Amino acid sequence: MRARTALLPYAVSFALFLVAQRFLQDDVAIASAAIVVAMLQIIWRPISATLLVLPVVAAISTANTIKFEYTGETLIWQDLAYALPNLGNNLGALLQYVDLLGLLALVGWIGVLVLAACVERRRLSRTRADGAIFAAILLLVFSQSIVATIDEAAALTHEDVNAWTFSGHRPSPSALERFIRSTRIASADFVYAPVGAGEYETRAASVSSPEVHDPGRKPDVIVILQESQFDPRQLAACESRADCRLDMFEPGARSRQFGPLRVHVKGGGTWNSELALMTGTDHHWFSRTAYAPYTVAPRIRHALGHQFRALGYRTAVVYPVQKGMMNAFNAYRAYGMEAFFGAEALALSTSWCDVTDDVMYAKLAEVRERLLGSDEQPLFLLMLTINNHGPHGKKCARPENVISSGDSPEQQLSKKVEDYIERSIASDRASRAFRESVLNSKRPSLILVFGDHQPSFEGVADRMPRLPHRPMSDEEALHFANYQFFSNVGNHSPPVRRELDVVFLPSTLLELAGLPLGPVFDANLRLQKICDGRLDQCPGGSFLDSYRDHLMTTGFYR
Repeated sequence: MRARTALLPYAVSFALFLVAQRFLQDDVAIASAAIVVAMLQIIWRPISATLLVLPVVAAISTANTIKFEYTGETLIWQDLAYALPNLGNNLGALLQYVDLLGLLALVGWIGVLVLAACVERRRLSRTRADGAIFAAILLLVFSQSIVATIDEAAALTHEDVNAWTFSGHRPSPSALERFIRSTRIASADFVYAPVGAGEYETRAASVSSPEVHDPGRKPDVIVILQESQFDPRQLAACESRADCRLDMFEPGARSRQFGPLRVHVKGGGTWNSELALMTGTDHHWFSRTAYAPYTVAPRIRHALGHQFRALGYRTAVVYPVQKGMMNAFNAYRAYGMEAFFGAEALALSTSWCDVTDDVMYAKLAEVRERLLGSDEQPLFLLMLTINNHGPHGKKCARPENVISSGDSPEQQLSKKVEDYIERSIASDRASRAFRESVLNSKRPSLILVFGDHQPSFEGVADRMPRLPHRPMSDEEALHFANYQFFSNVGNHSPPVRRELDVVFLPSTLLELAGLPLGPVFDANLRLQKICDGRLDQCPGGSFLDSYRDHLMTTGFYR
C-alpha cells in the first residue's frame, strides 16, 4: 500500500504532462518543460515540480499569442525584464488587458501549488533515486520533442539576432524557445556601414538653409501625440460617413502643413514614435529597440528637448500614465526635457477609461498656465493622450459597442470601429477647443497634432478594407497615421498637404517655428528635402549609411 501511495504523485505528474502536451501543441515548449521538470524531480516533489513549471510554460505561450493579437508583436524576454521591475508603474497598462477571471486563475494556481507542496512534504516518502528514475522515464517519453528542441536551437544559434527579429514576426510553434533566445539580443548600437559621410554631405550642400526668425519672435511650441490616432477616413467603413471627418487633420485658416504620416510601428510601440519625434531617427537604425526608452534613450546626447532649451525655451512633458511606465521619466530626461508631469503629479486614474482626452487637454492647459511667466520665456510642451488606446469594443466602450460572446465576426468588427470613431470624435472635440484657446491668445504659438500609430483592433486591423491616399499594399497602409501643424503667425500662404515620414517631424517643427535647427536637425531637414519627406524615396545604395555616418559626427549618440 505504501509503494502504491508513493507512486501516485508520479502518476499524477505524468498525467499532467500528457494533458499539457495536448493543450500546448508545441514541441519546443513541452520539451523544455520536460527538461526542467526532470531536473527538479531529483531534488523536489513530482506534482509540485510539474505544477510549478507547466503553468509558466503555458503562460509564456499564451502571453505570446495574446501580445501578438493586441500589438502585432511576439513576446520577448525584455517584456518581463523591463516590465516587472517597474510593475507598479506598468500596472495601469497590464490592467487594461487582464480581467477578473485571469486574476482569479492566477491566485488559484498559486493556491494549488502551495497545497500540493504541503501534501507531498507530509505524505510522500521517497528517495532521490526515485526522482532520478522518474526523470529518466520522463525524458525518454518526450525524447523526440527534446531532440527537435536541440536541433532548432542549434539552427537558430547561427541567425543574426536583434529585437526586430523577435518582435516583428508572427508567433512560431516554438514560442518558448524564441522567448528564451531573446535574452541574447545585442546592445543598442547605432547601426550603419562606415562608408563615410561624403555622399550625404555632397547632396546636402546643394540644399538651402531655412529662414530663421528674429530671436525676439520665438513662438510657444506645443506638440500633441494622439494615441492610436489616424484619420478614420482611411477605413472603407468611413467612406460615406460625415462623422469620420476630424478637424485635427482637416486643413483650415490656421493650418500650415498637414497630410498622411508614415510611422514605423503598427498597433503599438508608441515609444518608437516618441523616439522618432525627439531624435529624428528611425528605431530600426538601432540594434535593440523593442524597449528604446531603456536601451536607446540613455545614450542620446542631443535631442529635440536639448535644442529647445539651447534656444531659451522652458520645456515640459504632460504624460497620461505613471512616470515610471516604460521608463518614460528617465527617457525624456535623456531627450532633454526639464519638467515631467505624469499621472501621479496630475492626479490621474490608473484606468485609461477615465483618462479621457477632455481630461488630458484640461491638464495640458493647467500646466501651460502654470509655466507661463511674466518674463515672456517661450514654452515647448509635449503631451500624450491615452484614451483611444485599445482594446476597442471592450470595457471602455459605450454599452451598445461592447462585444458579447454571441456576436458574429462582422458584428465584432463593426463594434470595434464604432468605438474607435466615437473616441476619435471626442478627441477631436477636446483638441479643437484647446487649439482655439491657444491660437486666439496673444502669444505666438505653433501646434503640432499627430498620431503615433494605427490601433491594432486586437489583431484584426489587417482585415479592415482601406482607402489609402495613394496606391499601396495592405501592409504599407497599416503604417500611416496623420499630422497637422497649426499656427497663429506666419499663415500667409495656403496650407501645404504633404506626405511625411515621422522622423522628419522635429526638423519641420523647428523650420515652421522659424528657429535655428542645430547640427542634428539641420541634417534631418536636409535629408527631408533630398528624400522629398519620405525615407522610402531616399537615394539608394549606401546613401542612408552615409547620412547616419554624418549624424554620428554631430555627437547626438554615444
